Amino acid sequence: MLLDFPCGDLAVAANGEFFVLDRSRRLLHHFGRDGERAGVFHLPKEIIENGIRLCFSGETLVMVTAEHEEYELARYCGMWTCGLPADRGGPTKGVAGAKGNRFLAIRLDGERGEVLVFDDGGNLKQRVPILARGLASIEFLGEDQQGNFYIQVERAIPPQSTTTLAVYCFDAQGAQIFILDKLPNAYQVWTTKLLQIDVRGNIYQVLPADDGVKVNAWIRQK
Repeated sequence: MLLDFPCGDLAVAANGEFFVLDRSRRLLHHFGRDGERAGVFHLPKEIIENGIRLCFSGETLVMVTAEHEEYELARYCGMWTCGLPADRGGPTKGVAGAKGNRFLAIRLDGERGEVLVFDDGGNLKQRVPILARGLASIEFLGEDQQGNFYIQVERAIPPQSTTTLAVYCFDAQGAQIFILDKLPNAYQVWTTKLLQIDVRGNIYQVLPADDGVKVNAWIRQK
């Protein structure tokens, strides 16, 4: 399908419906599984200015900020809430997963980061260390239905400082399951949108293309 507006970001729901952000006009476009437009919603200026990533947090559509806070977008999308309660309004610290936990990814220095995992009451459950030479950024991507969680890691390794992109997957106890590395990127033209995870653990990437956007998918094998 071809869009009649610039694609600023994209989020795919577990049922196959998807949302595309037109950042310049502060519009959120809702499309059905068949690619037909199902609605267009206007987002507040505050969310557009502070939000850097559109994604699903569990089954809730959110905009994530650089401070790892999230705005739930249900109130701006009519009655569409993925069957979950209405949003809380303002930004919430940490990003919610599919199993009720909240995650806060922190870069400590060029070699270390950590992921703080909180329960639904805000109590710290565990700290999961991330060790990566040349660590440039770290971001929580999502939690699947089994409680595994996924972390996006960017590394800039000297002397060339070429930026590489990877996904680290951990189980619910914080043990590392796998690293998906050497992922394609297009940093020269688009840096804010990289990867997202659905509740089944599938990984999606949106990249610009000459005639629209390219979507890469890595399907989680059971």
